[in-house]
Amino acid sequence: MTHDENSHRAVPAGTTVRLYDPKIRAWHRIWIAPSGNVVQGFIARRIKAEIVLEGRTEEGYPERWVFSEITHTSFRWRSEETHDHGKTWILTAEMQARRRGKEGQPPNAG
Repeated sequence: MTHDENSHRAVPAGTTVRLYDPKIRAWHRIWIAPSGNVVQGFIARRIKAEIVLEGRTEEGYPERWVFSEITHTSFRWRSEETHDHGKTWILTAEMQARRRGKEGQPPNAG
């Protein structure tokens, strides 16, 4: 488990399965977190410079996971949900991720 620094809640570690669907020109993405008993489906698309995954929370609210500020070595990720059909979005989790290289080396070095 990891912890979200903004909400201070535990976020279960998980894995992702992706399948491209040419009919909808998007990815079906399933996130599975066995320790949290979570299986969550999304439709993922590139929208401008972001990757946006759309799905629903356990309570049935529309949810989106947004990957932004994407570089070769880092990205920002945030989770948002809406309770008013998309008029406003509530930030529920956020993180900044950075790839680490081997000790003393930049990412992707040897």
